Amino acid sequence: LERFPAPHNDPMVKGFHDIFDPIVIGKTTIQPFEVFHPDPCIGYRIEHEGKVFVYCTDHELRRGDNPEDPLQKASVAAEEHLIGLATGADLLYRDGQYLRIEYDGHQGIGSPFGVSRMDWGHSCIEDVVDMAERCEIAQTYIGHHDPMRTWSERNWIDETLLRRSEQVGLKFQLAQAETVIDL
Repeated sequence: LERFPAPHNDPMVKGFHDIFDPIVIGKTTIQPFEVFHPDPCIGYRIEHEGKVFVYCTDHELRRGDNPEDPLQKASVAAEEHLIGLATGADLLYRDGQYLRIEYDGHQGIGSPFGVSRMDWGHSCIEDVVDMAERCEIAQTYIGHHDPMRTWSERNWIDETLLRRSEQVGLKFQLAQAETVIDL
């Protein structure tokens, strides 16, 4: 640990690049992008041989009342940037920690007591589905599940997402551990 932080003239330091510059490894391009969260967070658009996967966790589409609020503007700008990167993607993994009724604080998660979750840095499942439909994303996996969510609530959400999938011809489901997807 005595080598950290490494000074700029250390022979082990090979170079620097901007965190948002694309990274190209062989036929794969990784495009980092900023998401809306109280702490700095990054999402990724990964493209390989024409297939696109967008990974976006810890991102909130803020549901504030004042469109002039700087936080609201920043959230909307981050969402629009995400939409531009995700349109037509083959696969999206996105944060959907709450239902809208929970985000607004009208209902609790795992309890009857609600609290507003605005500015906590996480999105509503309904917003993820709306965005995926708008972007015509073939498969959307919704993750960053609230730890207080019960298994019966998760099953109900998955059933609701399955019905929506059948209606619109796109795939929506809650992400599960150890899922392997071949694009």
